[in-house]
Amino acid sequence: MPVHLGKRRLGVPGAGRRRPPPAAAERLRQTRLSRILKAMEVHFTREQEAQLAQMAAKAGTKPERLAKDVLVRYLDDEARFLAAVERGIAAAERSELIEEEEMDARIERMFKKP
Repeated sequence: MPVHLGKRRLGVPGAGRRRPPPAAAERLRQTRLSRILKAMEVHFTREQEAQLAQMAAKAGTKPERLAKDVLVRYLDDEARFLAAVERGIAAAERSELIEEEEMDARIERMFKKP
């Protein structure tokens, strides 16, 4: 059974927050979605549909709403990731690089339990 995502006007994911650079936002728009989604069907296997229904029931919402929420979160995360990649590339082009030891220390701090 398809899940109808219905009508929704979409701009840059994460509107109201720090926006990704214009190039990242435009690339995301071109590759991921049209500016206005009039209607969309997403087809799931029976197992996926059952899992979605079960998760929606636990969350106290409808499967269609859960699917929308998950998609919006994904698009927001993807836009932030693309923006971070573009910032990294720009820093590398300016020769703003760090030594391997510093990168290792940053990663270790990032995954260290509080």
